[in-house]
Amino acid sequence: MSDNSRLDVVARIRRLRERSAQRQLADAQLRYHRAHERIQELRRPTYQGDDDRLDVVRLMALRAQGVRSAEEFALVNEELKKTNAEVAEAMEGVRRATSKRKAVENLAERRRLATAAVAARAAQASLDELVMMRRAMKDRSLADD
Repeated sequence: MSDNSRLDVVARIRRLRERSAQRQLADAQLRYHRAHERIQELRRPTYQGDDDRLDVVRLMALRAQGVRSAEEFALVNEELKKTNAEVAEAMEGVRRATSKRKAVENLAERRRLATAAVAARAAQASLDELVMMRRAMKDRSLADD
C-alpha cells in the first residue's frame, strides 16, 4: 500500500470522525434547546381560573403546584447546565476533529506538490538530455561535412 493511498484512508477516517463530532454537537444543541424551552414553559404562569377569586382549595392547589414547579425547575435547570457542558465538549470535539482533518489534508497537499516537483525535475532532465543529444548529433553532422 503506497503512502498516498494510506494518507487517503487516514483523510477519509478523519472526515468521518469530523462528521460524527458534528452530529454529536447537533444532538447536544438539540437537548440544550429542549431544556431551555422547558424552562421557559415553567416560567409561564400556570393558574388559569375563570374568575379572579381565590379560595382556600385553589390557594392550596397553587402552592402545591408551585412546589412541584420549583422542584421541576431545579431539575430542568440542572439538565440545562449539563447539556450546556455537553455542547461545549462537543464543540471542542468538532474543533479537534476539524484540526486533525485539515492537518492530514495539508500533508497530502504537500506530498502532492513534492511529487509534482520531482516529476517536473525528471521531465526537465529528460528534455535537457534530449537537447544535449540533438546538439551532439548536430555537431557530428557539421563535423562530417
